[in-house]
Amino acid sequence: DNKTCTLEVITNDYTSSSIFPYTAEKQHSEPLANIFISTSRIKDLVSIYKINILQRLIPGLNKPGYEETRTNNTSSNTQSGRREPQPASDDPLRIPTSQPPRFRPPIFDDPYG
Repeated sequence: DNKTCTLEVITNDYTSSSIFPYTAEKQHSEPLANIFISTSRIKDLVSIYKINILQRLIPGLNKPGYEETRTNNTSSNTQSGRREPQPASDDPLRIPTSQPPRFRPPIFDDPYG
């Protein structure tokens, strides 16, 4: 699957320009976390990343602590007929319990093979 997702972020919406340039002197006086405007803006950025990147590249991700965020545009995706591709039932990379192929691998140096 050759999926490509992009996300455009205006850094001034999430960061405080007064801390830049972040030099070694500032490192001792101000923690790097202070570059963000607020913790709610960090959460907004993470949420946008999850919706626009993670959920599109890895639909149905099942990891402890991860929950998919529902958006209002999910109904528009179903109305337009777009569906996520279903994995092939015989794909051994997606189904670890499937049997390996039952053919003899080629032996290139075998004169009788």
